[in-house]
Amino acid sequence: MARSTTTTRLAVAAATVAVAVASLLLARAGLRRSGTPATARDILAALRGRLAPAAGPGDVAHLPLLRLLAGSRMAWGRSTTPIPISEEALVAKAMLARRWADGEGGGGVDTLRLSVIRDYLSSRRLAAVVARCARARSCNVNEVDPLYGLTPLHVAAAAVDDATYAYLRDRGADEAATDLVGRPPRNLSFPHFVHNARAAAVARGDTTADCELPVVDVDGGAAAWGEVRRLVGEGEPVLMRGALRHVLDGGQAAIDGWTADAFVAAHGEEEVTVGAVPYARIFGLAATKMRLADYYARYVRGAAAGDDDLPLYVFEQSPAAAAPGYAALTRLVTTAFPCPGLIAHPREVGSASVHVFLGRAGSGAPAHIHADAVNAVVAGVKRWYVSPPRDSVYSRTPVAAWAAAIEEAPAVTDATPLRCTQRAGDVVYVPGEWGHAVVNGAEDTFGWAMELLNRRDTYAHLAPRETPRAGRVKPL
Repeated sequence: MARSTTTTRLAVAAATVAVAVASLLLARAGLRRSGTPATARDILAALRGRLAPAAGPGDVAHLPLLRLLAGSRMAWGRSTTPIPISEEALVAKAMLARRWADGEGGGGVDTLRLSVIRDYLSSRRLAAVVARCARARSCNVNEVDPLYGLTPLHVAAAAVDDATYAYLRDRGADEAATDLVGRPPRNLSFPHFVHNARAAAVARGDTTADCELPVVDVDGGAAAWGEVRRLVGEGEPVLMRGALRHVLDGGQAAIDGWTADAFVAAHGEEEVTVGAVPYARIFGLAATKMRLADYYARYVRGAAAGDDDLPLYVFEQSPAAAAPGYAALTRLVTTAFPCPGLIAHPREVGSASVHVFLGRAGSGAPAHIHADAVNAVVAGVKRWYVSPPRDSVYSRTPVAAWAAAIEEAPAVTDATPLRCTQRAGDVVYVPGEWGHAVVNGAEDTFGWAMELLNRRDTYAHLAPRETPRAGRVKPL
């Protein structure tokens, strides 16, 4: 009987490895079918073998499977801010950068479906998990993270890794296990979020897609702020109507006084990078440096355009220009969010996580993903397009035409991004890894954006694999 059991286990492990290898080959084929100018070698070079188990803190050493899964999700120290970037975002940015800009056969690629990259990463993750579970003593598929109640199934679901999820489930992982905010694993892939959010918008009388995200009018007092806290805790996006006046020094009067003209008058001598998309040079696109005052006079007030007649945009790390925003958004996070238990206090990250943005109508940021973030509009209007991780894309294509195609589409499906208009004084929270694009809807839109360290969803306590750039983020 013992020999039969051992033989059966080996047969199952061998079959699962075969499935993992087949999945990897299919994922590579999918990359080629989608026109992605990359090979398996390219992606592996970008990853640099990150799927090895992490050397996490001593108090989680007894959770080898959770540590393995957590270590496959985040690239600490490789982001443009002190906050980690996900492996799929790291690969997408590398694939859209200059080294692949010309593509295979001379054709460039400007937009990537992240599902293709995730399928590739999932195949490697599954192979690593199967290898771990071949040693039965180190494969407790019902490990529980003591801080947040996460299980291996939660991590697989959050990664949109259906193959690893199925493998763990078939080995006896508990699909009914809930984390400390009451979420079963399947909820972390947000399978019905888009449909439910649109239905909720219609139910509150929004039939024009003014905002299909959850909306909280924070003038509603403690109950409204409690709803914000709940949504952030459950990892859902939210538009906080009028939130900025509650946290900005000077309140509504300060917002009314912070026109784009006033902002440029105060910071016009600062040098900024100007391009059709944020971080244009990273993606092999044209960008130039100039004084903020010169950019504003020529490209905003003067309505000049860049190459290909595209409106140009400023998205800049500037401690001086972003200082009021850093103070206001820090106040928002520390008083209204689950902080510091879930969201780290912004001072642990530092002001390098804050950006100031400025641009005329039609400028903005193409579809992308990054860490949790809050975005405050001080003047003007922004239109958002938000998708759960499963449907997200990464692009270097300037956003206006892409957004127009969504607005003009004859039909809306669950794969269509949720749309939302953000006005002066509103703050939007976007969870990590949710796809989003923004387009400015007024000629002088400006404000502040700040990325946040979500301890739970970056697995900071399980796999702090590298030293963050700012050297200040600490595990719990």
